[in-house]
Amino acid sequence: MLKNKYRRNVGIVLVNDQGRIWVGDTILSKTSTLHQTYHYQMPQGGIEAGESPLDAVFRELYEETGLSPKDVKVMKESAHWYRYDFPAWLLELKPQRYKGQRQKWFLLRFTGQESAFKLDVENPHEFSDYAWFKAQKVVESIIPFKTKIYKKVLKEFGLL
Repeated sequence: MLKNKYRRNVGIVLVNDQGRIWVGDTILSKTSTLHQTYHYQMPQGGIEAGESPLDAVFRELYEETGLSPKDVKVMKESAHWYRYDFPAWLLELKPQRYKGQRQKWFLLRFTGQESAFKLDVENPHEFSDYAWFKAQKVVESIIPFKTKIYKKVLKEFGLL
């Protein structure tokens, strides 16, 4: 049964020295028509019980990219929590325990080497490949129900 709640979640905006943003090519892009068009997203994931948002950032960063805290520098934390609802089609495709996500976002600067990226740390893994995009291309390349959140976060962090 769908709860009338939002799952606590963190999102990561990872930028390189050129100001480009890391996006992962989701595994779903291989199986879903919609994801074949909009198949990139920034790393994100749930906050586990007893875990701080920053601890969740480092855990998710490792699970989804293979990076460790030594590969990044924390630049900013969003001033507030962002929230979005899952669209009806997603709830039909993949039933959820929550009606959406409540996210705290973090801006991280990538300070490591490209060879540090390991997308297959977790099984199953989230991403099959990655790219570095300018902010506007990030917004244009993600699944539409996340567009509003991405725009707000990127504007808050001065990237858009």
